[in-house]
Amino acid sequence: MVRRLVDRGALVGSGTSALFEIGRVDTLKLLVDVPQSFADAVRAKPDEAAVVQVRGGGSTVGKVVRIADALDLDNHTLRAEVQIPGDKGVLAGMFATVTLHVKRQKPPMVVPSAALLIRKEGPRVWVMDETGKVTPRGLVIVRDLGKEIEVEPFAEASAAKEATGLRPGERVVLHPPDELTPGAKVETKGL
Repeated sequence: MVRRLVDRGALVGSGTSALFEIGRVDTLKLLVDVPQSFADAVRAKPDEAAVVQVRGGGSTVGKVVRIADALDLDNHTLRAEVQIPGDKGVLAGMFATVTLHVKRQKPPMVVPSAALLIRKEGPRVWVMDETGKVTPRGLVIVRDLGKEIEVEPFAEASAAKEATGLRPGERVVLHPPDELTPGAKVETKGL
């Protein structure tokens, strides 16, 4: 949409509004801020379909046509442009909800919140081996989902830091007691 407020040399009086507006509505552009945790998935699949639902109205399908090259530093989101046909009951200036059906390239591990311990060394869980013995493992939290926590996958120990994260299939202790020590044996219930 192009709006011309004043021209050079034009006589402008008080309360002057726009002199004219030009709008092209055959294709509407929606700017969507994609959370950082989904940015890689959106960048990996440009031209992905997007479902656009107008508040109080129906829905239509659009297409991701442009993606920013960098995250917004203020809110850590990736700006994407979705285009939809302008003849689908959506008017320029309306509020809409956009749903992008994307699959993460590297899905994070999900851990029950009841297994998480917050210590001065950082967030940790107790990991149980096949024999029932436990060892503490540091975590890097990606996102807090309430009853579950997304954490980064397992990363090997290096000279500078300990191993962190979880491997697929590893078992963690729920509601671990404070007196639990490395190498202690725990019993499983209900498995």
